[in-house]
Amino acid sequence: MDQIDFEKGTSANGRIRFVTSIFDTLSIFVAKMRQTGVVIYGKDLIRDLRFSPSTFDKIRTAFAPLWIIVMSLFSFPIDELFSLNHSIKATIWACEDVLFAFNMPLSSTAEEMDSLERIFNGYKKVDLSHAKRAVALKRKLVSKGDVSKGFVARYILQTILFVLALYYNASQLGHQTEHANNNKSLVQIQKYR
Repeated sequence: MDQIDFEKGTSANGRIRFVTSIFDTLSIFVAKMRQTGVVIYGKDLIRDLRFSPSTFDKIRTAFAPLWIIVMSLFSFPIDELFSLNHSIKATIWACEDVLFAFNMPLSSTAEEMDSLERIFNGYKKVDLSHAKRAVALKRKLVSKGDVSKGFVARYILQTILFVLALYYNASQLGHQTEHANNNKSLVQIQKYR
């Protein structure tokens, strides 16, 4: 905890600085730490953190799943299982990022899917079946003999389309939420903020 300067949003630890500058923001790192951190010895300082993410941080979190998808694409010709696992990871991280952007708790993957369904309830432009499939594939130990190159290629394409559609529709829903906060007209969206 003493390696992170929360006021400046930086870290003295090189590994934390690398991860939070390229893959995830310090805000989502702290949010995940709050929910998954375990105190081994001493006082629980994690729960006392008051670190609110900026709008820029919320937008920047979208880049981690996109980096993972790019890694998945480049690794596909070499190792399709590695590529599939990273496509699954990109899907799950994108779902976490949307929850983070809507200031909702990050939790177990099944609970995250329920939260996403509540956010996009009645919003037909978002099909969460791909995300549910990613959760199922993550739970199942997939080996090289279980998947074909064609399956992995289709899955990567579906992941790209899902992540882009999820982010686009989340931004539209977020815009409607902001509009609702100003006009008090979209009550069903407001309850998720």
